[in-house]
Amino acid sequence: MKLEGKDALIFRVESVPSHRAVHKEAQTLILFLQLPAFPPISRQSLLHPALLSLRYLMDANLPDDLHPWVCRVMECAGMSINLHR
Repeated sequence: MKLEGKDALIFRVESVPSHRAVHKEAQTLILFLQLPAFPPISRQSLLHPALLSLRYLMDANLPDDLHPWVCRVMECAGMSINLHR
């Protein structure tokens, strides 16, 4: 994504946050959105994180284009199932 004009000034990278800072912000966001926690990770579960993440993306009205990225992260974590659209 290429940013131009005023957007480039607003969305510039000033620093890379630590894992701890990102995790804390994610917890705050989960509480604010009142999202339930992910269940224990299991490939046999009907509530697999790949399916829940798709639902959360839709509930938060985020672009569908984010789902393949979420699936890639889960694949790197070793918990993927093929849900790419």
